[in-house]
Amino acid sequence: MASSGRVEVVVTVETKNDYEYLLFEDLKPAGLEAVEIRSGEGLYARELKSATVTRKFVDNKRPVMEKPSIIQRNPNADTTGRTEWLYQELRDRKIAIFASRLPQGIWEIRYTLRAEVPGSFHALPLMGSAMYVLETRANSEEVRVGVK
Repeated sequence: MASSGRVEVVVTVETKNDYEYLLFEDLKPAGLEAVEIRSGEGLYARELKSATVTRKFVDNKRPVMEKPSIIQRNPNADTTGRTEWLYQELRDRKIAIFASRLPQGIWEIRYTLRAEVPGSFHALPLMGSAMYVLETRANSEEVRVGVK
């Protein structure tokens, strides 16, 4: 990706139960900054349809990196229509996302970062936890990001 380009971050969360008061902390890779400039901007988790989950994860065994195309699909075609509002807080080193509730299902959260500095960077794992039940924790895999 080129410097000053935009990166859409896609976080997929599977909840096996109904949860309340969740926190997701995503450390920003060096060289990337948030596009939004104020905390509290609207951010939503959208529930994915089971066919979408099968196409993206089960059939391929790993998440599929979606290639940008000139013809854009309807962004709501892969969702059930159920959404949950999230509070997004922008910090110097990370983006904190708070969910007051997240019902059982598979949810997708999307936000955008802007590439600013050329180089090869590591996006460290996203960390998730229940704020009041410390035993409930999750994390993702590391991703490498290259900026030209």
